[in-house]
Amino acid sequence: MVGQVRLRQRGPQGVWHVRYQTPDGRVERSLKVTNLRVAQRKAQEISDLLEHGRYEDLKNRERTKDLTLQEFWDGDFRDNYADWSENTWSKHRSYHRMILQEFGHQRLSAI
Repeated sequence: MVGQVRLRQRGPQGVWHVRYQTPDGRVERSLKVTNLRVAQRKAQEISDLLEHGRYEDLKNRERTKDLTLQEFWDGDFRDNYADWSENTWSKHRSYHRMILQEFGHQRLSAI
């Protein structure tokens, strides 16, 4: 157990799974990792969200793991995460363009 999250190793490859309870019911899912330390770290992150009652953040974490960087950038990043002025955005536009050209097609979970 890691906080409110139960860890279990399953399958022939030894992939770690988590099980935890939310107000919507029990959730069980694969962490898609075989390393115990990585699994414990991910389980702790989930447990922290549960302990603080941040169930929407937990749902969003699941939703955003399949987004590409470009999709995240175009959808959520500017509106929800970067409280920058227009001047700051314009100063960093070339950096954003280079980052998106290099990594924009990759899934957030792969970066």
